[in-house]
Amino acid sequence: VEQVLERLRSTGLERAASSAAVAEEWGVDPDAPLRDVVAAAPNGPWGEILTAHLTAMVELTTQIGALRDENDRFLRTAAQATEETLAGSVGDAATYDASGGSGSRADGARLFEGTL
Repeated sequence: VEQVLERLRSTGLERAASSAAVAEEWGVDPDAPLRDVVAAAPNGPWGEILTAHLTAMVELTTQIGALRDENDRFLRTAAQATEETLAGSVGDAATYDASGGSGSRADGARLFEGTL
């Protein structure tokens, strides 16, 4: 995940630099959003090409967000299941009796599912 995030940051910086150069060439503020640069494209194929690329980037960003949310739900569910399993494996806390003994007894071995 960290490698993907680093690659996205790097690619985002490259895109921003390229977009700023093209924006200046087309008379748009270099800090303008990509959508404004695409709107300022001169007549010809560049408008269609950049619009298609922008649409694809927006779709991919939406998919990445959905995947991130799904992974987050999966990890939370797995963490909760692990906590519940571990909580169920701990016996009742022993109390001391009149003679000072804990009164606890060994419950024996516990078997956990191997996929944990």
